[in-house]
Amino acid sequence: MNTQLDNPFREEQIAEIYSRHSHKYHAHQRAFEAFRTLIPLDSRVLEIGVGTGAFTDLLLSVGYDVKGIDRSEKMLKRASERVRALSEHCDLLDHDSSGKYDVVVSHSGGFTFKRGKFETYYQDEDNLEKALQKVHNVLVDEGRFLVDKGEHESEIDLGDGTIFSVEQEDREKSRIYTYTFKQGDREITKQQRRLVFFPEELQRMSSPYFNWNFANKLWIIGERI
Repeated sequence: MNTQLDNPFREEQIAEIYSRHSHKYHAHQRAFEAFRTLIPLDSRVLEIGVGTGAFTDLLLSVGYDVKGIDRSEKMLKRASERVRALSEHCDLLDHDSSGKYDVVVSHSGGFTFKRGKFETYYQDEDNLEKALQKVHNVLVDEGRFLVDKGEHESEIDLGDGTIFSVEQEDREKSRIYTYTFKQGDREITKQQRRLVFFPEELQRMSSPYFNWNFANKLWIIGERI
């Protein structure tokens, strides 16, 4: 029996689907290779939103000193043993900022830069500013904040005639994601709203914390002020 659509938006099922199919969404390898050209191997890295650990595992494979956080316990359970052992179940705003890192990175986890806009899971500007301040606080004086520019496929075939698709729509300062599971005539959807900013808006609101460089093809880079 196919149970994928029993309740497809339960967090553990989303985690399973992401674990099995995330390589179809995110260009992990390309982002990783670009990251290596930007960040020395002796850097201490904090990854925000490790998810199932695909990008974290690449960083660990070449010797980066990595710590990860993710607010989804279900996602972390899908991470490999070594990734999970180096990760903490918490939101960025609750993370202990006593440690210091050379780099904070978000690879499709919490913060992304898509279709020319910076987007975040935080729903209001106050919490976004708190998050940027937290990143600033955990970085060393010349630290950098890297945010992925990666796009993903809008539709994947999960097998057994089941399709998972994602549509995006911008409305003022919100980006609306509509996730759809479809199997035959049965269709279930869910929406998620994310806060979004144009580059100049991001620079203005984060000016006490970062100067941003948007020139790289795969990452935007915030230099700590």
